[in-house]
Amino acid sequence: MSFFHHRLFRGRSSRGFTLVELIAVLAVLAVLVLIAVPGYVGFTRRAHLVRLQADGRLLYEASIRYYGHHDDWPVIQPALSDEELAGVRVFDLKLMSWGDLSELRAYIAEKEGKDPSEINFYRLDGEKLEPYILVRSSLDSYVFRNPAGELYILDPYSMPSSAGDGSSSRGPLREPAEGEIVIRTAEELAKIGRDPSYPLTGSYILMSDIDLAGFDYYGDGTGWAPIGSELQPFTGTFDGNGFVIVNLYINRPDADFQGLFGSVEGASISNVALESVDIAGHDYIGGLAGRIRSGSTVTDSYSTGSVTGIDRVGGLVGRIGTYTHIHNDSGFIAGCYSAGTVSGRYFVGGLVGLSEGDSTIKQSYSICNVNGYKYVGGFVGDINYTVVTNCYSTGGVRGEYYNIGGFIGYKGLGSTVQYCYWDTETSGLTTSAGGTGRMTGEMKRQSTFVDWDFDTVWQIDEGETYPYLRSNPQSPPPGFQPAVEIFTAEELAKIGRDESYPLNAKYILKSNIDLSGYMSDGGWQPIGDLNNPFTGIFDGNGYTIKNLYINRPDTHYQGLFGYTRSAKVSNVTLESVSVTGCDYTGALAGYVYKSMISGSSSSGTVAGRQHVGGLLGMNDYYSELVFSYSTADITGIGSSRYTGGLVGTNYRGSYIRNCYAAGSVTGNTEVGGLVGVNSSGWQVMSNIEKTYSTGSVTGSSRIGGLVGYNVGSRVTASYWDTITSGLTTSAGGTGRTTAEMKQQSTFVDWDFDTVWQIDEGETYPYLRTNPQSPPPM
Repeated sequence: MSFFHHRLFRGRSSRGFTLVELIAVLAVLAVLVLIAVPGYVGFTRRAHLVRLQADGRLLYEASIRYYGHHDDWPVIQPALSDEELAGVRVFDLKLMSWGDLSELRAYIAEKEGKDPSEINFYRLDGEKLEPYILVRSSLDSYVFRNPAGELYILDPYSMPSSAGDGSSSRGPLREPAEGEIVIRTAEELAKIGRDPSYPLTGSYILMSDIDLAGFDYYGDGTGWAPIGSELQPFTGTFDGNGFVIVNLYINRPDADFQGLFGSVEGASISNVALESVDIAGHDYIGGLAGRIRSGSTVTDSYSTGSVTGIDRVGGLVGRIGTYTHIHNDSGFIAGCYSAGTVSGRYFVGGLVGLSEGDSTIKQSYSICNVNGYKYVGGFVGDINYTVVTNCYSTGGVRGEYYNIGGFIGYKGLGSTVQYCYWDTETSGLTTSAGGTGRMTGEMKRQSTFVDWDFDTVWQIDEGETYPYLRSNPQSPPPGFQPAVEIFTAEELAKIGRDESYPLNAKYILKSNIDLSGYMSDGGWQPIGDLNNPFTGIFDGNGYTIKNLYINRPDTHYQGLFGYTRSAKVSNVTLESVSVTGCDYTGALAGYVYKSMISGSSSSGTVAGRQHVGGLLGMNDYYSELVFSYSTADITGIGSSRYTGGLVGTNYRGSYIRNCYAAGSVTGNTEVGGLVGVNSSGWQVMSNIEKTYSTGSVTGSSRIGGLVGYNVGSRVTASYWDTITSGLTTSAGGTGRTTAEMKQQSTFVDWDFDTVWQIDEGETYPYLRTNPQSPPPM
């Protein structure tokens, strides 16, 4: 969703809204329609909504761009709202105002199913201004008046649901320069190279979105006729200016050099947006161009849809350059992306099929699914004498013969691939002729992308999206998943068992859930297992799941989740659990691998044999557990090992931070009030930081008030209650008396302003963002 925000006029009266003012408002609304038309004498301002929230939770984030004929507004980076309003949708837009208004942050309150009633403005220093009151609404716009009597209009229009679904126009990015030929229609676009007034050497600029649906140049059903050919290439400049060309259709399976452009030499193409292309050709086939060469450049452009050919087929460009030994016949691509499907036989790539001749591809990506026979890559099928840097791909890659790669199919002579990555999970491939493979979760973390410029070139919504381009933003961002809402126990149980509820999706609870109906046949079936792990995102949203029951003492991987891999689980509250498993058993999850768990809690009882914890059984391989706690009582069955109040085993570079456990823990060996064993593994240190435990701890060997056993790992700023635990020793942490554990001064270097709080002398510390009720005492 985007918003166009404009101050209508200023008045100083505090009286009611008069008929004259209403007429003035309607008149201005009519003017606003006119000024949105390109070429109108005046100025146009366009803005993309930066953050869309519901109940205080981020749902969607896009970039913001302002354009003015007389002046430009800067790009503004937003901040999340701290407010959480139950039953109220909140649209958080940080904007730059003009005139005598300073930079403001706006919170627009909208009651469910009703018009917004007011906008609350806050200055950046936090000072709240008086609300702007709704005075008139229509189907397309809302008019507000501030306390000074100034009138404002907020005019919403629809946001594309996904790439290629509707226009996501950003134009105009600028006004035409002197000598540029303006293109506004499909007919004018088709004249390039075919009408003397529209030469192949000309300079062109789009000033309108263009829909090519039904456009058939030759009238024979073959669709669009490409601009430029092998013998008469396009050699001019073309600026798409942020406008969108949709529904480009070509059906010439026996013809070469097919795309919006057929062949391009020594030309400059920029800001071209192609959506919903459907192209079938033979050789040199691309969404934007079949071939670029002779120093041609393509910047800040994209193509979405389907591209099919035989040889040298790419989502954006079929081929860059010419023959391998001609080092000066180059092409340059930067700030571009492709999405959709690409199919061919030889030299097939998500962005480019084949690149040669001292060419460069940088700061670009592809999320195309790619299918071919040989020389097939998620990004480029084959490169020779080409530099590829700061790029990535995520699409599935399928090939039948050889030189098949997740990122590059084949890397030939004189080529370099630097700081490039591909998603090993979504591509289905762990090998490539260049680049570094990373899992989906890693591909959505800024830290993965070494030597990338996230200040001026890229942006990323940490843990939510892949990187996307500031100058050429995809809407919605790549990797963004709308959440599947879970209201009932039956819907929760469908995750991983119904094709509409896949293990790699994003979920959000929308109601409290009682699982007491899942008591038979061993009880609840965990979400995900070793062979089919949960790899998505699950937000408990502060709701409670109660009466989780599992009784499978001979079965591994037991919990609400059995096994997670590169997953993100947050804000899950489990009450009155009764979970019994074998190895890898926890109330929330039996085994978490390279996952992020935050803001969660459990109460009840948990029992198992090895790697058993109140919240997690195993926290493995750089997994993180933060802002969480457990009050569940834990029991190790038989000759049990690795039993902890919060986590059974913290392993291989994993973190536990700002957490605590308060339940009793009983086991055999490696038994701890918080963690059974904190172990390095592969010489990678695990960490426990700013944690505590208070429950009683019982075992036969390697037992500790906080940590039972520590192997080459670190425990810092962590404590246990020596009185309630019954132990004065631990493999890590500092023991304190009950009275000391209820004094803030005990907890050195803890953040009691934003993370923790304590009722001095009355309670143990508890979490501000995940408060226990009543507080731990």
